[in-house]
Amino acid sequence: MKHRYTAKIIFEDGESLLNSANDVEELIVWLNNQAESSFGQSNSNIIDNQTQQVIKNFQYNLPE
Repeated sequence: MKHRYTAKIIFEDGESLLNSANDVEELIVWLNNQAESSFGQSNSNIIDNQTQQVIKNFQYNLPE
């Protein structure tokens, strides 16, 4: 069964990770955990697989 949403996170070194789920909140938690463990900057988004539209964008920067 195909998931409704896909999350993609891109780190400052160019590495990227993907995760899919039917729950947006689950993907937001996953994105936050990945960003915090990377110790760097990252950009991410969540895409609705049915419409191919980005429904959430995030940017994580190191805390000062």
